[in-house]
Amino acid sequence: MKIKSIVKIDEEYGRLKVVGEPYYKELKSGKVRVVDCECKCGSKKAVMCKSLTNNNTKSCGCYHKEILQKNFRKGTLTSDGIKKCSMCGESKSDKEYGPSLRTKDKLMSLCIRCQKNKEFLKKYGITFDDYEVLYNRQNGKCAICEKAGDVHYKTKKIKYLCVDHEHSTDRIRGLLCHRCNAAIGRFGDSINLLNRAIKYLETWSTPFPAVLSMVSDRN
Repeated sequence: MKIKSIVKIDEEYGRLKVVGEPYYKELKSGKVRVVDCECKCGSKKAVMCKSLTNNNTKSCGCYHKEILQKNFRKGTLTSDGIKKCSMCGESKSDKEYGPSLRTKDKLMSLCIRCQKNKEFLKKYGITFDDYEVLYNRQNGKCAICEKAGDVHYKTKKIKYLCVDHEHSTDRIRGLLCHRCNAAIGRFGDSINLLNRAIKYLETWSTPFPAVLSMVSDRN
């Protein structure tokens, strides 16, 4: 069965050059129309015709590898396990850096403190030093339940407390554990709803008369 050609021999798509006629190939998703191509790097690959015409595939994969290699940052970890932070410029132990797949030494280019400082500034408009002031003021405990942060299930380390802020003004109110922060968020920061919830819990703190009558009827 002759296939109507949508790509022609010697046509070029990015780094790929068509070197054969289209044919059908059986895949899990069904039959697809492919064509043999030769990449400028010298490798050959069968590519879906649709991917070529839509400009989704422009190489055998070598171009993507070159981009990754170009963006691959060289690590600066010394033999004695010391690395210089690219932000603060201080030389610190490898334990002061988070993991990364984009560097040669598998460590972030920024130390954990600078990374946190960057995150807090972007998200809350405060520095990590400001966070530590709040943390020490609350003795490292949630401002509501007065418990320490949750323990990470993998590292077993205590998580950072959540920075609670007023959504209408972005004003920082304090530090809360994940549960308390989520709880007041679910109530929409509504004092009225929280008071109604308190009243509801107080009502049911002792057996309600209606419930007592239902239990006595059963007996």
